[in-house]
Parts: sequence; C-alpha cells; structure tokens
Amino acid sequence: MPDFSSWVRNFRVNYVMVLRLLMAAVTILALVYVLPKEISFSYSFEKGKAWHHNDLLAPFDFPVQRSPEELDADRRKAMERFFPCFRVDSAALLKAIDGLNRDLNNQVLLQKLKSKNNTLIKDSLIFRFKAIYRKGLVAPFDNSQFNNAQQIALIGPRNTPDVRPYQEFFSLQQAYDYCLTGIPPNQAKVIAPLIEKNLAYSVLFDSLLTANLKEELVGEVMTTDGMVQKGELLIVQGGIVTPEKFRILQSLKQELESSAASSLQQTVIVIGQLIIIALLIGLYLAFLYNFKREVYLDNRRLLLLLSNMLLTAILFSLANNSDIQTLYYLPLCILPIITRVFYDSVTAVITHLTTVLILSFFASESTEFIMLQSVSGLAAVYSLISIRKRSRFFATALVIFLAYALAISGWYMLRSGDISQLKTQYLVMFGINALLTLLASPLIYIYEKLFGLVSEVTLLELSDSNSDLLKELSFKAPGTFQHSLQVANLAEAAIYEIGGNTLLTRVGALYHDIGKMRLPIYFIENQANGVNPHDELPYEESASIIISHVIEGIRLARQNKIPEIIIDFIRTHHGDQRVEYFYHSFLRNFPDRPVQEDKFRYPGPRPFSKETAVLMMADSVEAASRSLKVYDESSISKLVDRIIDKQMENGQFENAAITLKDIARTRLIFKRMLNNIYHVRIEYPKAL
Repeated sequence: MPDFSSWVRNFRVNYVMVLRLLMAAVTILALVYVLPKEISFSYSFEKGKAWHHNDLLAPFDFPVQRSPEELDADRRKAMERFFPCFRVDSAALLKAIDGLNRDLNNQVLLQKLKSKNNTLIKDSLIFRFKAIYRKGLVAPFDNSQFNNAQQIALIGPRNTPDVRPYQEFFSLQQAYDYCLTGIPPNQAKVIAPLIEKNLAYSVLFDSLLTANLKEELVGEVMTTDGMVQKGELLIVQGGIVTPEKFRILQSLKQELESSAASSLQQTVIVIGQLIIIALLIGLYLAFLYNFKREVYLDNRRLLLLLSNMLLTAILFSLANNSDIQTLYYLPLCILPIITRVFYDSVTAVITHLTTVLILSFFASESTEFIMLQSVSGLAAVYSLISIRKRSRFFATALVIFLAYALAISGWYMLRSGDISQLKTQYLVMFGINALLTLLASPLIYIYEKLFGLVSEVTLLELSDSNSDLLKELSFKAPGTFQHSLQVANLAEAAIYEIGGNTLLTRVGALYHDIGKMRLPIYFIENQANGVNPHDELPYEESASIIISHVIEGIRLARQNKIPEIIIDFIRTHHGDQRVEYFYHSFLRNFPDRPVQEDKFRYPGPRPFSKETAVLMMADSVEAASRSLKVYDESSISKLVDRIIDKQMENGQFENAAITLKDIARTRLIFKRMLNNIYHVRIEYPKAL
C-alpha cells in the first residue's frame, strides 16, 4: 500500500512547480500580447558613420521623405501667402438704410431734432452710409495667428481672393465718427444712437475659409522628394551614411514601421516575439534558480517580480501607442527601485536589465534606449544600498536625473561630435521622469499589503524599542526583553558575517519571544525573587506553558499587524525541538510511566531560511549561557558547540539555506561575542 504522506508531499512539490511554470507562461504570453506587433527596421545607423551591415537593397518601392528642416522652411514660405479670409455681406447696406429711414421718420425723433432741415440731415446720413458700405465696414478679428495680419483676402463671388490692406476698410469707430462729422452737437446727441443701432459689419471674417486656405497652402508643400525603386542598391557595406543616404534609410524605416503587416507577417512577428521573450524570461528564471534560490522557490515573491515586469511592459506599450512623443517620460526606474527594496541589489539589476532588453525590441531607437535605461537603472540601484529613511527616495530621484542627463550628453557627443544638438527638452523629460519615480514610495506600501512583504524602512520602524509591542514587552517581561536584545546582537553579527538580511534578522530576534508576555513569571529570565511557579505544576503542564509562548507570540503579532515575515521568526525559533528540561525531569521522576513525547515538543516548523536558522542558534546559546557557573573561554566554547551540534543532530537546519561553513563561522562569532559580554580574558601563554 503506498505511503499516503509521501504521496501528499510529492503532490505539493509538483503542484508548486506547475504553478511556478504557469506563472512564467502567463507572463510570457501577456508580454507578447501587450507589446507592439509592427514591423521594425532591424538596422542601426548614424549620419556620418559607416554602414556596418551587408549591402542593402530596397525591398519595395517607397518615396524619399524630405527632412524636417526642409519641410519647415517650405511651410514657412507657404505661410507668407496665408491671409485671413473675409466675405462681403451685400445685404448689409439695404438693411442699414431701411433701419435708418424707419428711425428718422419717427415723429418723436423729429421733434427732438428741432431742425427745419430734417430732410437734409436724413439725406446726408443716407449718403454717408452708402459711402461707408461702398468702401466696406470690416469686422474685428484675432490677428495673432497670422504672419500678414496687415492684409486680408477678400473672397469674391467665385471664391477668388482679392488681397487688400486691412486699413483700407472702415472700422466701426471710423464709420461712427464719419457719420457725425459736421452735425451740430445738440443734433448729434439725438442721432448718435440711431447710427450706432443701424451700422452693421459688411466685411465679415470667415474662419472656415481661413482654415481651408491654411490647409491648402500646407498641402501644397511636398513631403517627398522622388521615389526609390524596388531592388535599387541603397548602401553598400562599409559605405558612409551621407545626409542623402540618411534620408533614404530614414524613409525606408518610416515606411516599414508605418505599413500594416499582412496576416502571415503578423504571425511571424508574434512567433519571433514569443521566442525572444521566452528566451529572456527563461534566462531570468535560470538566474533566480541558480543564484537566488530562496526567491525562485517562493511563489509569492516570484509573482511580484514577474508582475512588475509585466506592468512595466504595459505602461511602455500604452505610451508607445499614445500621442506621447517620447518614452523618456516613463519612470522605468521604479522597477529596479521596488525590486531593490524587497530583494537585493543583484536581483534588482538583473530584473531591470532583462526588462529593458525585452522593451528595447519595440523602442524606435533601441541602442539609445538600452544605454539610457541601463545607466539610469544601475544608478538607481546603487543609490539605494541602504534604505533606512523614506527621504532617501528624493536623493535617488536626483541621482536618476543626473544619470540620464550625463548619459544623453555623452551619447550626443559620441554620436555627432556636437553637444549643441542636445535639446533642452530632454532635460525637462528626464526631470519629470525622476519626479515620477517618487511614486515608488507609496507603491512600496501597497506591495507590502498585497504580497505580505516588508521593506527596510518598515523593518527600521519595527526595530524601534519605543514601538507599542516592544515597550509592552519591556514592562511586562523585562528579563525577556533583555534576552531578546542580546539575541538580536548575536544573530545580527552572525548574519552580517555569513551574508543575509541583517535588519530583518534583528527585528525577528526582537519579536521572537513576545508570546512570553502572557505568563512572564513562568520563564526563568523574569523570575527575580527566586520563586518558580513550575515547582507546583506537573511536568506536562509546565512544558505546555513553555511551548504556548510560540502560539501566543503568533497571535499577538497578528493582532498588532506585524508582517508575516517577522512572524516566521516566532514560529520557527524553537523548530520542532523538545522542551528538554521538563522532558528529562519527567523521565527521571516517572521511569515506569509511558511518556507522550508530543506534549514536550514544539509544533514547528523548522527554520527555512538562513536568518531564522541563525536566530534559533542565537536564542538557544544566549539562554543557555546564563546558566553557566564559570565564564571562561573553554566553558563558553563547549556550550556553543554542544547546543549547535544538538540542533544539527536533530535536523533543525535541513530546510534552511545555510551551509556547514556558515554554521562554523556562526559558532566563532557567538564564542567571541559571549566572551566579550561576560568579560572573559584571554589566557596568554606563560613566558619561558
């Protein structure tokens, strides 16, 4: 009959492995889906440099695009013929005179004029109105958008433009003044409102015609300069990319990247993307498996890495398909920053470089893109060697900006030999980019909650002895608090020596015994008056109380929202060892009674990381060192060796990524530190 527990264990191993492969496959397919599918020009070239590729023939007919400078010059020249367009309202005069006649025939108005020559005034005003409209009463307009605002194009019945000076026409104020010229003030006061009421513009601005004229003039500018025939030799290997050759190559590149691919080409492109992305993701996973095994085996931490790479690619694709002129506004350095915060510098660098390589296949200037993003990403990682304060992110943003600025300056000097070609727009883009990287700080908090991870900043906050939980521990169980401090010093020193997360180890050590707060008097380090309550209890019950501090510690930690990675230190610091003192006391006092060993054994699990393994050793060694009657180099050395040897015999470190060499170095550090703690003098050899 097959072993059921073995089957369950194999199933769990296979399930975790399949889940890991599924995450990788989903990431690869998602990257292929979100990234662009256009045909790209696979050759790199620079003006004035040699063509390093094979001879290039035109794959199809295509037009040669004119340079932006030539187009701008021709468009400026065309704009010299761009005038604001106006139309004449032929009915404006009749409407104005009809209105004026009606008003002047009003009896009330005639009485107000008090003139014997009302007919003469009326004829004079009508004459002047006709003169105004014969010349034209022009409407005002916004002339700021026109180079030739002093002239306008008067559109005739057949849409033929007649360019005239704007000042040739009457303005409203000029027409008003002209109508009142020579009229006595008392009569002008009565007539003025009538003039103002009936004068209406006869030369009107036509915005639609103006826009059409502008479009027509711009459309007359030729954007191409000749055609290249299919099969024509474009450039030979080793040939210099002259300005003319550069225009031809740029035209071919634009034609390729703007043309829609056929269904067959689309399929080939997708297969090519799949091969490249799968290769890079596969190499990335191989790196994690060989050099960061603890990350590779933790599906939650692996999911975070792959998710961040995918999210970066999605942002890249959105920017690439939008109206954003350049991708350099995108804060791609957020990826290595977040990776560095939760992992380490090496993982951050490899993650960033892998992502940059994937994205570079879809960037228009792939060489420049790889160089700039690699330099800025490396600078971001190197500036975050220590992340003990959130203000560090501002310094990192400054470092990223400087890295971008120096890299683009060097790139332009190398490529063209002329720094003047560097546009200040780049500095603005990189400045915005660097400021956007500050979003990493709130993102870190979100990732901590979503993935149960913890950053160095959070660890530093937890290590503060004035935090609520540690302060409560120092009040309720002062002996345990002092023990935890000593264990933290021992474990941190050992991890620093053998390699690992020192801050995580220190915080785990500070919290590993918080469960003793519930019944502090039952633990010997808190028994100040010499009274031991275990003397009145059965050995099984005493063992149960001792063991319960692990379960109580986990409960307290979760109640106070301590991260799970710290709780791992609480649950593993005794592994599945026995409570030896009460176990052997039971055997010694009740030799004939059967013993239930489970009642004297901690629930586990055993340590599963280098940090938790070192904490187990430090905790046992520090606690046992308090029971020594004589403190000398020999007794301390024997104590450390005896305890660690016993833990190794019980297989407590089998699940942890710790080597025999690491354990040997840990022993030496513990011995040296305990000698210093208990002021043991080294015995020098006697002189002969």
